[in-house]
Amino acid sequence: MRIDPKYRPELVAYKGEDRPNLQHTFLDKNLLVACDGTMLVTVPVELGDGDVEGQVSKEALAAARKAKTNIEAGETTLKVGGTIFARPDLKGYSLPPWRESITEPGPGMSVGLNVTKLVAIAKALGTEIIGLHFDDSGVRDGVYMGHIHVSAEYSTKGEYGILMPYRIAALRGAL
Repeated sequence: MRIDPKYRPELVAYKGEDRPNLQHTFLDKNLLVACDGTMLVTVPVELGDGDVEGQVSKEALAAARKAKTNIEAGETTLKVGGTIFARPDLKGYSLPPWRESITEPGPGMSVGLNVTKLVAIAKALGTEIIGLHFDDSGVRDGVYMGHIHVSAEYSTKGEYGILMPYRIAALRGAL
């Protein structure tokens, strides 16, 4: 299995110990999937001969990235160069039915955001949970071009921010 080194799906994997089925990424057909119960990502991979679906450890992904090589995903092991990693144990849990969560977007609008700037606003407001408000007057041809109003989760003292949208013409067909 070959994964583009720009992808880091393991960053979305569950951090706790009580959900072993979400602690690592898992190979499902030609996608590597990670989920923590509140967020989910899928990234494409190129399968090699004999690659088997199942969990792929964070350690194997890091080793493959560092060695700039592929991962051979066997039934019980993950081989990276000369190093062999055991496949993570699901401990009786099953993988989540993630495909049920993926739907085609319906009618609506598309919005381009710079997430670095959005995180900076959240930090400036002293919160990890924010509200986003999109004014209806900002929609042009299905693309949002107005200000994005950002508020802290329980804003009671006037905490507030504004984020400008980004052009997303290249993404319109992908959404």
